Amino acid sequence: ALYGALTGKLIALTKEDILQYRANGGTVSLETTFNTEDCTDVVVLHVADKISELKTLYTTAGKLSPAALFSRIMDDFRVYQISPAENLEVVYYALELLRNAEKSGQVISLKDGAAYLKGLITGASEEERCLRLDADKDCVHMANLHKVKGLEAPIVILAAASSTGFSATERMQHGDDGSEGWLFALESEKDENGKSKTYFKTADYPNEKAAEGAALAAEGKRLIYVAATRARNTLILCNRTTISKDKETPNSKWGPIMEPGLSDIFAILSDNPDKPKKAETSANASELYIEAQESSILNNRLVENASYKSENPSRQRGPSKLREDENEPATDEEPEQEGDSTASTVRTVTSVSASTLGTMVHRLLEMMVVSKNAVDPKKAAQEIIGEFLTGSDDERDREVTAALVEVACRMRNGGYSQKNGAPSDIINVLLEADEVCCEVPFCCTIEKAGKKTLWNGVMDVVYKSNGAWHIIDYKTNVDAKDLDEKYKEQLDAYVKAFLETTGEEADALVYHIDI
Repeated sequence: ALYGALTGKLIALTKEDILQYRANGGTVSLETTFNTEDCTDVVVLHVADKISELKTLYTTAGKLSPAALFSRIMDDFRVYQISPAENLEVVYYALELLRNAEKSGQVISLKDGAAYLKGLITGASEEERCLRLDADKDCVHMANLHKVKGLEAPIVILAAASSTGFSATERMQHGDDGSEGWLFALESEKDENGKSKTYFKTADYPNEKAAEGAALAAEGKRLIYVAATRARNTLILCNRTTISKDKETPNSKWGPIMEPGLSDIFAILSDNPDKPKKAETSANASELYIEAQESSILNNRLVENASYKSENPSRQRGPSKLREDENEPATDEEPEQEGDSTASTVRTVTSVSASTLGTMVHRLLEMMVVSKNAVDPKKAAQEIIGEFLTGSDDERDREVTAALVEVACRMRNGGYSQKNGAPSDIINVLLEADEVCCEVPFCCTIEKAGKKTLWNGVMDVVYKSNGAWHIIDYKTNVDAKDLDEKYKEQLDAYVKAFLETTGEEADALVYHIDI
C-alpha cells in the first residue's frame, strides 16, 4: 500500500527513485526515519521527504473521519492540479458521497471509508457517476437515463426513442456456487443485403430465454419510470411514429406513460386552421371607462381602513407636569420624553437632551443587571457614549460619564428613595430574584372600545420574586411627584400586555431616578 501511494499519481515517484533511495540506506516504511544530514542526493532526499509527509499524515489520520481524511489529502496533495478537468467533478462527488455515507452510519472507520471508495472505483457500488459541476449553468444538459438517476430538473424533455428493444441472445446467472451461462443463438455479421447467417441455435433452453426476455422488459419499465420522475415542474414527451405505406404506426418508447389522445403541444400552441374562429366584437372606449369607474375594485376605499389600531403603551399617560413646552398638553401620538424639566427645577446634565440621557441611563442599568452588578461603571459609561452619541466632545463626554457613574454608584449603595412602594435598592432585589428579564419586547392584540388594538413596546425590567411577577419602568425625571399617577395608563397597559402574552398576573411600578 505504501509503495502504491508513493508511485501513484499524487506523489508520482518512479521505481528507480525508490531503488536509489534503498541503495542509500533508506527503508520504505512509516516506522523508520531516514537520516538526511549526510545525504546530498537530490532524488534520495525527495523520496525521504515524501515518506515523511505520508508518515505525518498517517499519524494524523487516526484522529480524522474518512471524509475529513479525504479532504485533507485533497488539500495537502493538491488533487485539483493533478486530476484531469473532465474527472475533477467525480472527485468532489466521491467526497460528498463519503460524507453522506458517514451521516447514515454506513461508513464509520477509515477501513470502512477505504472499502466504500473502492466500491465506487471498481463499479461494485450502485452509485451513478455525477453530471458535471456546471449543472446550474443556464443551458440544456444532455444525458442518458443511467446518468440522471437520482437527479432532478425543472423541465425534462424525453427525446424521441424507438420502442423496439433488443431480443435476448444470452443469459448469465450468478449464484453462490458459481456462474452459469446460456447462449441462445450465434449469428454472423449482416451481409450487403442486410441478412445474417445463423451458425447454430439452441432449443434446449427456451425457459431461460423467456426469463431473460422478462428481465429485459422489467428493466425497460424501470428505465421509463426513472425518466418520467426526473421532472420537477414540466415533463415533455417526444412522440415517435413509423410511416410505412402511408400508414403511421406509434413507435415510441414512452408509449406506456402517454395518455390516450394526448394532444400535441405544438398543435395547441399554434393556430389550428380547423378550429372555428370566434366572431370579433368591437367595444366603445368611453363606455368601458364608465363601466370601470363604476365597478373597479380600486374605487372601494373601505379596504384602506385598517381593521386594527396600533399603539405603544409607553405613550399611554396623562398630561405631563414636566413638559419643556409650557401650556401644551401631551397627546397619545407624542413620543415619551423622559427627563422633562420645568422652570422650578434644573437638570444636572445639560450637554445632551433629556430623552437621550434617559436612554443612556436605561442602557447602564441593563448592563448592571445582566452582568450581575460586576460591570465597571466608567468603562460602561464610555461604551454607552460611543453607542448613543456622535462626534468628539471632551467636555460633553466628561459630563455624561460623571452622571452615569454617579447613577451606578447610587444604585449600588441603596438606590434612589421611592415614594410609591417600589424597592429603593432595586439592583440587589433583582440580583436575588428568581427570574429577571431586561428590555422585554411584547406584541399582543387587545379589544379596546369595540375595536382591536395592537399593542407593542418594550418593558424595562420584568422579574419574579417569591412567586410573584413585577414590572419596573425606569423614569429619569427630575421631579418624582405623582409619577405613578402620571404614567398610570402606561403601567396598566404593561400589566394587561403581560397577562395577555404570558397568562401571568403582575404589578407595575415606576422607579424614579433623579437625574
